[in-house]
Amino acid sequence: MAIDDLWVRRDGTPTKRNGRGLRYRVRVEGYPTSSHRTSKEAERINAQRIAAGPPTPKSTVTVGDMLDRWLAGKRALSPNGFKACSAAARQAREHWGSVLAADVTRTDVQEWIGSMTSLDLSKRPEDGQPQPVRPAAGSTRAKALQALSGALEIAIDLGAIDANPCRKVSAGRQARRAVETLTPAELAGLAAAAGKRDEAMVWALGTCGIRIGEACALDVGDVDVRRRRLMVRKAKDGEPREVPIPESVLGRLALKGRDRSEPLFLSPAGKRIDPHNWRPRVFDKAAKRIGRPDITPHVLRHTAASLAIRSGADVKAVQRMLGHATAKLTLDTYGHLWDAGLDDVATRMDGLIGGGDG
Repeated sequence: MAIDDLWVRRDGTPTKRNGRGLRYRVRVEGYPTSSHRTSKEAERINAQRIAAGPPTPKSTVTVGDMLDRWLAGKRALSPNGFKACSAAARQAREHWGSVLAADVTRTDVQEWIGSMTSLDLSKRPEDGQPQPVRPAAGSTRAKALQALSGALEIAIDLGAIDANPCRKVSAGRQARRAVETLTPAELAGLAAAAGKRDEAMVWALGTCGIRIGEACALDVGDVDVRRRRLMVRKAKDGEPREVPIPESVLGRLALKGRDRSEPLFLSPAGKRIDPHNWRPRVFDKAAKRIGRPDITPHVLRHTAASLAIRSGADVKAVQRMLGHATAKLTLDTYGHLWDAGLDDVATRMDGLIGGGDG
């Protein structure tokens, strides 16, 4: 039974890992060792284990084990969805991985949320621990809390704990960043800078609101010229949708004489475009040429939403175009763009009622 200071030796000299990683390690016979941020936390865990006596099989269930099981249950998600869950589980594991599920308290969870930092996973010190670089964003805190809560729900199912200490813990308000869009002139400039082979794809992304992966998956047969529609069959959420395409953009697509099964957009080798390769090969270079090296391809999706709203589209139309699950998501993201058009509402209403008392 002991608490080890991993940063300082008994003679007071610093260890190689001084200042990095969790500082205090608790060792109680029969229990797995666990690491903790503060001596107070380590002393509390040490006392709890001593008071509890020899461990039972259920009392040896760690949060890390439960995070593994929680993450395994997310395998059916899309690649991006699973990647987000993996990042959230990693964030939770850095603090709670070796802690017993039975030792987690609501107070400790709330303190963890409040002091959470983002982890720089690309820079690792000698002990292999990712380095905290800045206070974590609200979305990072919320996702990490969700991962921890999900892991502890599994612990409840196994009978290791009676209640989930994450319940009633708040991750705080998540500040939404204002979406960035391009002006019509900037969109035209970006398309021209992309070159003749790729300008049609830039226009499609910037006016139809489809994602890069969805655009790269389109075939010639997915274009309905008569109805001016794109059929997005391989959507991010798995739900096919029809997307309107402006006549001017439709005319830029290379359709004549091509087989319906051919990829709509082609790479220099005449193959289907790799979405991961297209950004550094085409988009980033074009963005730099127009003086906007800071933007990402997702700004084209925001631009399409902005143009649709400015053209008079209602929230349901924009929701369907973008493939959002709910109109609330669309409003949460782009509601301020409708607000900007409130003055136009009064002007149009004047036109309908004759502009006077008549």
